[in-house]
Amino acid sequence: MALQGPIPVSFDMVFPHGCYVVGEVEPVKDFDASTNGRFVQSRDRSGPSMSCATS
Repeated sequence: MALQGPIPVSFDMVFPHGCYVVGEVEPVKDFDASTNGRFVQSRDRSGPSMSCATS
């Protein structure tokens, strides 16, 4: 049996003691929507229209 889509887990299950970022956070580029002179930030496709970032 294969899974269809993401596995639903809560933040508290994955990070029971909390979570923080060490380092810089920068936007993730959407390479399909961006053009040579226009930067388009990637969006989260699984939920509401939220921007994606990486550290």
